[in-house]
Amino acid sequence: MKSYQLLAPMGVFSLGQAVKAIGNESNAKKALSGMLRNNQVRRVKKNLYSIIDPVTQDDSMSRFVIASHVTEDSFVGLHSAFEFYGFYNQTHSDIQVLSTKRFLNFQYGDYFYACREHPRFQSWDERQVFFDESDNLSDSFPFCTSSY
Repeated sequence: MKSYQLLAPMGVFSLGQAVKAIGNESNAKKALSGMLRNNQVRRVKKNLYSIIDPVTQDDSMSRFVIASHVTEDSFVGLHSAFEFYGFYNQTHSDIQVLSTKRFLNFQYGDYFYACREHPRFQSWDERQVFFDESDNLSDSFPFCTSSY
């Protein structure tokens, strides 16, 4: 129970974050194993876990929060962010995740998390990434254009 109280405020966490919160790797692995058995936490993918809300028995964090924790520097892609902010009038089962570190696409629950490769990640100019992403909106929103 103490481990749950330490990890619950994080919502979504990696094994490394659990080790920091609990104290050492052996205890963290034992605690996670027990929490998985007791349905207090679910494995999203290797080395990524999500706390389960005890009332609803569902993830305590949204799919967008989970997407932003896939790697240390991942963030939600523009199309998925538009869905989060309500600019799309329907939900999609694909979540675009951008990151400097490549990861394998995976499915968790009803959602498919897709790694979006971007040629500008080496220089990592956030403004340019936004404009390049917004250039892809012409199919969905013909009035969205970007000017440099």
